[in-house]
Amino acid sequence: MIKRLLLFITAGLILTSCIEINVHYIINPDKSGKVETSYLMPVDPMGFGVTLENPEAKAMEEMYKMFDEYPGVATWNNIKYEYINDSADLVISATGYFDNFNSLKEKGILPYEIQKEGKDTYFTFKTYLDSVHTEEGKSELKSLDELGITEKDLQDSVRKLKRNFKKGLGMFAMMMGNIEFNTTYEFAGSISTPNGSKIGDGTKFKVGLDGLKFQNYMMEEMDNDEYYESLIRGASPFDVDTEPSENQEMKKMVLEFLSGEKEDISKIKVDFGKPKFDYKKELKKAKKDWDSWKKKNAKYKEETNMKKS
Repeated sequence: MIKRLLLFITAGLILTSCIEINVHYIINPDKSGKVETSYLMPVDPMGFGVTLENPEAKAMEEMYKMFDEYPGVATWNNIKYEYINDSADLVISATGYFDNFNSLKEKGILPYEIQKEGKDTYFTFKTYLDSVHTEEGKSELKSLDELGITEKDLQDSVRKLKRNFKKGLGMFAMMMGNIEFNTTYEFAGSISTPNGSKIGDGTKFKVGLDGLKFQNYMMEEMDNDEYYESLIRGASPFDVDTEPSENQEMKKMVLEFLSGEKEDISKIKVDFGKPKFDYKKELKKAKKDWDSWKKKNAKYKEETNMKKS
């Protein structure tokens, strides 16, 4: 469960060239809302001294990439970009509007949903966890005699497997070390744990992923001789039912790692009140702004699509 949750968390980060991502969801009682995004990325991430021939085209290309990452958001406004730090970094930002938070594909770091349980409303990713925490067919681990190797051969194989894994993780680790991803969830109402303890500031909370910390965390988690030995003996890679570290304490540690708090953020009770903003009014204005922006920058959309193909 936890390994798959961690893979879920990193999937979006692997696909983006962004270094710093800040996402702020504001959610109304009817699940409508808006997402305020801000991305910072280096113009020359490898440090080769590359100068952009067309800074505007680069900014537009990155904006369209950002929009594509939010397929459930149909309307955007407040679209801005600027080059900072002597044009070494590009910052892009925009505000998107959605009809239903649950219909979004991109929901920040964790796969949250708004669910009803009787009269109560919860913000949770229990559905996702339940979907992956299924009993799978467990492999029978083979003995040394069945493998036809000695204990020394086994330990040599464990060392080689671990070393190869670390080599393969090298590029990923370098990339992750430079990423910072923060998501804030804000509600039109109060939030608490199911037993009534306050979450965050009482109306919003933040989860974050510091790439360097995450890199170290994953390296430590996978530095496990018992796990590699089980692979050699015939276990399935990333088998959540056989990994030695897979337990409830591990889940708590991951959630604390993301939230920075000693609180369980997997299930949050939401008592909605009045809407945070007039969704229909803002949406109407945003649609006009969005149509105007798309018309003005249509040529950049065509160029971006040509690069994809």
